Amino acid sequence: MMALAMMYMKSNDETVASYLDIPSTHYALDNARPDYVLLRVVTRSVIMWDSIESDTQWIEGLLPPLLRGAMDAKTPEEREAQDDASWLGEADVEAIAQTYVNVIAGGCMSIGLRYAGS
Repeated sequence: MMALAMMYMKSNDETVASYLDIPSTHYALDNARPDYVLLRVVTRSVIMWDSIESDTQWIEGLLPPLLRGAMDAKTPEEREAQDDASWLGEADVEAIAQTYVNVIAGGCMSIGLRYAGS
């Protein structure tokens, strides 16, 4: 993945970056290792260099809809009470939490790469 990032660094090539989208379904999340999700976020950001912004809205925009509300509920009771319970059920909550954290970490790492030294 990093070789792909170096080949297309700062090219803003949307076609190549689309191959590195973050998994947005439960099935895709089950088949993607969370650490690879971090690499996908960093690789996609290095390719789409001009789209990196240093604000929380940009980082939240990296999260697919499946993960956006997943970490809002803190306790199991709050999770069960959520109206949008589509991420519950058969989903692996630990995998969702790890993927969420790795997307945020990848976004922060990308911001660090973009604005280092400025």
